[in-house]
Amino acid sequence: MELNVCKDGNRMYQLLHNYANLTKHRCCDIIRLNFIHIFVTTLLLTLSGATTTYANSKNPPSPQVSFTSEIPDVIVGKEDAPITIIEYTSLTCDHCAFFHCEVFPEIKAKFVDTGKVRFVFRHFPLDRDALKAAAIVSCLPKMKRYIAMTQLFFTQDKWMDQSTEAAMGKAIGMHPDQCQQCLANEEIQDDVLLQRIKGEKAFKLEATPTFVIGKEIFEGVPTLDDIEKLIAKAQIP
Repeated sequence: MELNVCKDGNRMYQLLHNYANLTKHRCCDIIRLNFIHIFVTTLLLTLSGATTTYANSKNPPSPQVSFTSEIPDVIVGKEDAPITIIEYTSLTCDHCAFFHCEVFPEIKAKFVDTGKVRFVFRHFPLDRDALKAAAIVSCLPKMKRYIAMTQLFFTQDKWMDQSTEAAMGKAIGMHPDQCQQCLANEEIQDDVLLQRIKGEKAFKLEATPTFVIGKEIFEGVPTLDDIEKLIAKAQIP
């Protein structure tokens, strides 16, 4: 049975500024994931804080790149809420868009706005456009990022059809020049990818949306009833 998730057909990300080579695909194509030795090696080096260089490469990336900074989480709800739900999402995933447009408003009204749940959004880009969109969102002031993500999900079909930075910026009210300036800072894209890599390592993530509530991991679009059950499990000592 096919889950209502979006999967990545190629987990081999060129972490050192080779974003033009990221594979573009429809996010809902369910494709067997490729575990490539180079990806694993790069992942281990990155997570250990090592600096990666390519001495024998004909087109080496910028030297002395170190992945030490992080993209702050996008958080909705009270900091002292008793339950934290983490969602890993891709801005080009249509299942993620459905969740944010149709399901999350109910969850927010019942659990977040009442102080019962703190909802954390983390980027898990599945393709080049998702990476760029996440980077653009991350350039905004912290208080505007949740609203920007929501706007991108609600207008996903429009800006994905154009697949341009200007269309992404227009969806959230950002001037094209500001988008270019943001994407020119490649460290931001590195940090978005690092957030994805940490999610893969910590929770064995393979698809979006994926939700982490305590020790429970839910893959796919949950219903309000699903969330209630997961919250109940998280409250059991």
